[in-house]
Amino acid sequence: MSTLEHLFRYAKVSGAGDERLIESQENFTTEALAEAIRRNPRPILLALGRAGIIEEDEVRHARVAAVTQWPMPASAAAPSYGFIDLVLHLTIARPDGRGQSETRREIWFENKVNASISGNQLRHYRDFIEAHPDSRRDLVLLAPEPIDTEVKVHQLRWQAIANAVGDTNYPGEHWLDLREYLQEIKMTEEWTLPVSAREAVSLEDAYHLFRKALAVLRQVNEALDAPERHELGFPPEVHWPNAWVERTCRSQFAARGRVTLFFGSGRRVWVIYGYEPIDGETNMTVWLEADPKHADVRGVVRDWARRHDSLADWARPVEGWPVLKTTKRAILVDNSEDAVAWFVEAIDQIIEAGLYREIYPEKPAPVLDVEDDLEASDAPLSADAPKPD
Repeated sequence: MSTLEHLFRYAKVSGAGDERLIESQENFTTEALAEAIRRNPRPILLALGRAGIIEEDEVRHARVAAVTQWPMPASAAAPSYGFIDLVLHLTIARPDGRGQSETRREIWFENKVNASISGNQLRHYRDFIEAHPDSRRDLVLLAPEPIDTEVKVHQLRWQAIANAVGDTNYPGEHWLDLREYLQEIKMTEEWTLPVSAREAVSLEDAYHLFRKALAVLRQVNEALDAPERHELGFPPEVHWPNAWVERTCRSQFAARGRVTLFFGSGRRVWVIYGYEPIDGETNMTVWLEADPKHADVRGVVRDWARRHDSLADWARPVEGWPVLKTTKRAILVDNSEDAVAWFVEAIDQIIEAGLYREIYPEKPAPVLDVEDDLEASDAPLSADAPKPD
C-alpha cells in the first residue's frame, strides 16, 4: 500500500467530535513519521541511540523497515489486541571473523499527539513481549512529555526526534517538513541555541510586557469582584490574593509563553483570560476550554454558544483545548483602563449568556487536591489545575 493511501485510510476522520480529530491527527503524524524513516532512517536511529534504546553500533549498521498499524500477533499467553501504531524491524549486520552476522529486533511505538494513555494497550503489548523472550522487542511511548504509566516502556519525546533531525547531515525534505509540522502542532519547542537577533533584543521588552499584563489582570480581578457582578452568580474564585495571581502568571509565562489566569476549578470547562502570542503578536484573549477527550462537554458548550447572539462573534476552534474564544490585538489598546474594560466585557458576555446556569451544571468534575503552582502540560490547562490559595 502506498504512503498516500495509508495517509488517506488511517488519518481521515470517520465520525464526528474532537476525539476523532485527535485520532486523525495522531494517525497522520504516525504515517508522516514512518515515511520519513523509510526515506532516511538515520534521524530515528540517532534519537533511539541517544535514549539508550539501541546501541551505538546499531545506530551505524541497522537496516530499518517501518510499518504502521501493525496487528499485534496473537498467542495463548497474550491474545491479540488491536494495532500497534508503528513497528520498526531492525536488521543489524555486524562484521565477525567469517564476514558478517545479522541480528534482528523490533521496536514497537505507541504514539501520543494531544492525547493521554487510554485503555490497556500498553499492558497488552508488554504482556506479549514478556511472553516471547526469544525475540527481542522493545516498547516505546512517544509523546511530547513523559507520561506516568506502570507499564515498563522506554519514554521518548517528540523533541528528541526533532533534535536528531537537526543533528543529521542532509536528513531530507520529509524529515525537515516533519520537524516543522511537529513544532506547528506544539509537539516540540525550539529551545536550542544560538540566540536569534530578534531574541537578543527582546528580553527587556518581555519583562516590561509581563509587568504591564500582570497589572491589567490584577485590575480585571478587582473589577470582577464588584458587588453588581455577584448578582450574575459570579464565582467566589475571584477573591484571589495578588500573590497567587502573580505566581500563576509567572508559571504560565515560563511554561507556556503567555500571561493568563483562569476560573472554573473542579469543572470540566474552564475560563481562561489574559495575554498570549498569536501568529507572533501579543493578543488579549478570553476563551473557554475543555479536554478534547470530552466530546460531550465540548458539544454542550458549542450548542450553548449557538443559542446566544452575544457570543456570535466568538471563534469556535476545532483543534486543541479551546472551545470558544475571543481575541483583540494588544497593540490596539491605548491604556490599561481600556484593556480592563475589554476583558471584563468579554467575561460578562459569557456570564450573562448563562455560563453558570447552563454550562457548569453539566457534569462538574471533583476538585482535585494538587499543588499550588500550575503545571506545564500538553494542553493550555488541565483538570488538575490548582485551586487558588
